[in-house]
Amino acid sequence: MSKTLVTGGTGLIGHHLVRALIERGDDVRVTLRPDSPVEPLEGLDVERVTADVTERPAMRRAMKGVTRVFHAASLTSLRAPREEYFRVNVEGTRVVLGEALRAGVERAVLTSSVSALGPAMPGVTADETQLDGLAGLRLAYPESKREGEAQAIRFAVKGLPLVTVMPGHVFGAGDWRRSSTDLNHHQFACRLMLPCQSFRQQQNCPAGL
Repeated sequence: MSKTLVTGGTGLIGHHLVRALIERGDDVRVTLRPDSPVEPLEGLDVERVTADVTERPAMRRAMKGVTRVFHAASLTSLRAPREEYFRVNVEGTRVVLGEALRAGVERAVLTSSVSALGPAMPGVTADETQLDGLAGLRLAYPESKREGEAQAIRFAVKGLPLVTVMPGHVFGAGDWRRSSTDLNHHQFACRLMLPCQSFRQQQNCPAGL
């Protein structure tokens, strides 16, 4: 049986994706950092491997025998330093997709973010053709996701069979680190809306991947 690799498989989107893949019959391998929570994977028939997405040797080992890759790992904390966003979301994407290309996978799916588009111009709906929506905003997370997409496109040009998806802000059960839950609570309590904002329930995301 071919194997499917999922990075970020303990995250809010990732662990629901893992469950969906198991339900459709995939043989799933999940990468974990030493400090990753294991509760989201309890009771699931998955192979667990220790690998940080920024560490090439570890990701190369994780890719062995893999035919499909879902790169869902991402740094989303609002409190992270700017350089950490780019280390995880840009360099991590470069490492994972570079190793996916080297391994000759049949398909790679990158989970990006709608925030990478930036806010729409007045009277216009933003889509993937919008290239400069983040200009001048200095928002580390969206900028890192946009640059991660740029890295992905470079590998697609080299022959990686790539699909990029751009979920909105996700909420629902299974937010172990509460990053999405706390942000949603603050937004609704204070009527705060951030640029580049849209919402998606967690159970709807795996079907789109």
